[in-house]
Amino acid sequence: MMVSRNFAIMLAGMAALIGCGQTAQENAAEQLDNAAAQSDPAAADVLRNAADDLRDNASANAAVEAQNALQEAGEAQSGSPAPPSSTD
Repeated sequence: MMVSRNFAIMLAGMAALIGCGQTAQENAAEQLDNAAAQSDPAAADVLRNAADDLRDNASANAAVEAQNALQEAGEAQSGSPAPPSSTD
């Protein structure tokens, strides 16, 4: 599926940039913006909102939040409902 491949490529790019002078949170937000620019409108909205949230709020684990946003964006693009989130 093309969505999964594009998001996997984006995640690899995100991992490569961690440690290039920006925080993980800044890197994740930038990569989500980059992915949004290449996505359909529904997925792009999810990705841009997640990037804004990363910039505006402290994140204990930006990579996990970015991964969750990518999953939600893929679901938005495919029209699948998001599974309930775990509160563990």
